[in-house]
Amino acid sequence: MPAGYGRRMDLTVIETPTRQQIAAEHLILSICIANKLGAADLDRLAHRLAQIDAIADARTIGINHEHYLSCN
Repeated sequence: MPAGYGRRMDLTVIETPTRQQIAAEHLILSICIANKLGAADLDRLAHRLAQIDAIADARTIGINHEHYLSCN
C-alpha cells in the first residue's frame, strides 16, 4: 500500500494576487524604499490600518443596526 494511503489530505488554498494587487505592492515598496521605511514602520502602519478598518466596520455595523431598527 502506498505511503499516505487512506489518510485525509489537507489542502491549503493559496490566493493568487491580481495584477492590480501586485502593482500596488510594488508601488508601496517603492514608496518605502524612497522614504527609507523599514519593516518596523510597515508593521506600525499595518496596525494603524487594522484600527481604521475596525472603526469603519463598527460604523457600518452601527448604521446597519439603526437601519434594521427603523424598518421594524
